[in-house]
Amino acid sequence: MDLNGSGRVAMWDSWRGEIIGYKGYKFHWDIALPPIVPAVGKVALYKGNSMALYRHTKQTDAAWQFAQFIRGPAANITYVSLGGASPVQAPKVKSAFLKVNPPEHSSLYLEPLAQNYAKLLPLNPHWPDMGDKIDSALQAVFDENQCVQQTMSALVPQINQMPASPIG
Repeated sequence: MDLNGSGRVAMWDSWRGEIIGYKGYKFHWDIALPPIVPAVGKVALYKGNSMALYRHTKQTDAAWQFAQFIRGPAANITYVSLGGASPVQAPKVKSAFLKVNPPEHSSLYLEPLAQNYAKLLPLNPHWPDMGDKIDSALQAVFDENQCVQQTMSALVPQINQMPASPIG
C-alpha cells in the first residue's frame, strides 16, 4: 500500500529513486532534509544501485556494451530526468538532476554530499528481506491499527537476527 499517495501519512522517509513513482500523485509534494539529531548531528544515508551481468551469458559483448551505456552520461541524464537516483558526477547529469520538478528542491539531495556528512550504507544481500519485514510491520500499524511501539519493539530483534555480513 502506498501510504503517502493514499493520504494516510503526511511525511515519508524514502530514497531518491522512489520519486519516479511519486510523480503520479495528484497533490503538491516536495522533499526536506532529515531533522538534526542533537546527540549525533546531521545525518543522511545514501545507497547505491546495483547491476549484475550473468557470467554465463551467450551475449557477452552485448551485455558489456549495455553495462557501459547504462552507467554513462546519456542513460544517467534520462534516469535522473524521470526522477531516478544517480551518481551525479558529470555536469550535464547534475544539471538534469536539478531540473527535475517535482520535487522543487532537488538540490537538497546534494547538500549532505557537499557538506560531507552523508553516510554510505554498506552493500548487504539482506536489504530486501529487511525491507519486507519493515513493510509488513508498517502495514500492521496502518491497516490493522497495531500499536507502533509494540510493533517496532517486536521488529528490532527480527532485524538484528539477520546476518550483517556485507557483500565483499
